[in-house]
Amino acid sequence: MSEGLVGVVLLLALVFKFMHYPGAGVLMMVSLTGLCLLLINHSFSAKDSKLMSLNTVASLLGVLFILAVMFKVMHYPGAGIMLIVSMLGLSICLAVKAYCLRKSTNALLP
Repeated sequence: MSEGLVGVVLLLALVFKFMHYPGAGVLMMVSLTGLCLLLINHSFSAKDSKLMSLNTVASLLGVLFILAVMFKVMHYPGAGIMLIVSMLGLSICLAVKAYCLRKSTNALLP
């Protein structure tokens, strides 16, 4: 239920932001903070017993990406470096996951 509530508040915040209505910034902060909390909860409630599994690292990089987007939308300093680090980390996680799932050596190349 909390995922749906965060999604509705995020969509409402985006509509408010696009229409330049007052309160868009507050709604955006609340919804993105809720999304970060949901990802943190997902990363630590996973069934993996290892703390540094690939899914945990990807979830925490997702939190960093969401925070970077929030910083970018709110024009806070440090958003650029957070975006670069999170996108680089997420792309490395995706490459590692694709390499682990491959069935043959040529599976990654077209």
